Amino acid sequence: MSERYAYFTLQERDIDESLEARLSAFSVIVYNTSIPPERMIDVRRRLPFSILLGYINAGEINFPPDREPEWEYAKEVKETFPARALWKKLNGYGVSFYTGPDGRATTSHYSLTPEAIRWQVERSVERIRSGGASGVYVDDLSSYLPPFRIRQIEAWGGIDANGDGVADTAHEIAAFYTDANPVLSWAIRKAWPEAIIIGNSGVGRIDHALNGISLESAFAAAKYRASFDFAHSPTFGIAWCENPIELASARAVLGISSDLKERVLIGQYGNGMEIVPGSNRA
Repeated sequence: MSERYAYFTLQERDIDESLEARLSAFSVIVYNTSIPPERMIDVRRRLPFSILLGYINAGEINFPPDREPEWEYAKEVKETFPARALWKKLNGYGVSFYTGPDGRATTSHYSLTPEAIRWQVERSVERIRSGGASGVYVDDLSSYLPPFRIRQIEAWGGIDANGDGVADTAHEIAAFYTDANPVLSWAIRKAWPEAIIIGNSGVGRIDHALNGISLESAFAAAKYRASFDFAHSPTFGIAWCENPIELASARAVLGISSDLKERVLIGQYGNGMEIVPGSNRA
C-alpha cells in the first residue's frame, strides 16, 4: 500500500489560491482553531476528501499579542477562559512556556479543571464543529506529565495549578494531569459522538474515546500498534516527522509490516522539509 500523509498545521494565511495544489495530497490536515468557521467551511469545499481536524491543547492555551492575525479569536479566549484553571506562581504571575519576540506571553499552561474542560467543549469544540471539520486534534493528551514540566515546577518551588492560592507539588499536578486527560477526551466524544478524535501522545496511550494517537520522534513499532486498539472508526495513527532523519526512521519502522504501513500516516510537521512536493509555502 502507498503512503498516506498528514499535515500540521494549516494557518489562515495559508488559505489562498494554491491551497488545493499544496494540500490535496494530505489525507489528514490539522488546522489552527483561530481560523474563522466560515473560512473553514470554504476549505472543506475545496478539500472535500481530506479529514480536517481542529487543534486544541489539553494543557496549554494561547493568548497572542494584539498584532497577531488571530487576535480577534485570542481576545475571545482571554475574556472567557476560566482564570482559576491557569497555572500561577505563588507571586501571582502566570506560567508561560513560550513567548513572542518582544517577550510577551503567548502560551500559558492550565489544568483540566471541570470548568476548563467545559470551556474547551463548549467553545473550542463547537467552533471546530461549526466550521464543517471532521473532528478534533488534541495535543498534549499523554498519560503522564512530561519530565521537563516536572523539573520546571520543582525549580519554581511549586505552583498554584487550581486557583486555590496554595502551592501544588509536581507530584500532585502530575497525578491530576493523568486523571483529567481522559475526562477531556470523553467529554468531547459525548458532545460530538461522530467526531474523529486524535490525541497527540508521548506514549502508546489507550483511550477508547479516541480514534487513534499521533507520536513525535518516537519510532517504536509497539507504540504505533497502540494506535490500532481503539473503539472508534476510522482508526489510524500519525507519525509526525520534522526532519529527514525522523522521516527515514518512521518509514523504516512502518515498513516492518503491512499492518503498520496501512494504518499509520506519515505526518509533515512544520516547514523543515517537504514530504509531498509543493506542500509548503514558498
